[in-house]
Amino acid sequence: ATEMTTSEITQYFNSKNIEIKIISKWERIIKKLDNVKYAFKTPTQSELDQDLIELIKLIKLLNIK
Repeated sequence: ATEMTTSEITQYFNSKNIEIKIISKWERIIKKLDNVKYAFKTPTQSELDQDLIELIKLIKLLNIK
């Protein structure tokens, strides 16, 4: 698998002319996940559930493009 940082993936989305609305959603979700990974911030179960729903919506939007 290709390893990219959050900023590299965001730049890639920009280069593919992905809508800014979608990129903003991506950044919001991934920044929270980065906090979990690097700052050891533990989200609540409801936060995890909401992030999962948002990621599914995001993937569906990306599949349409």
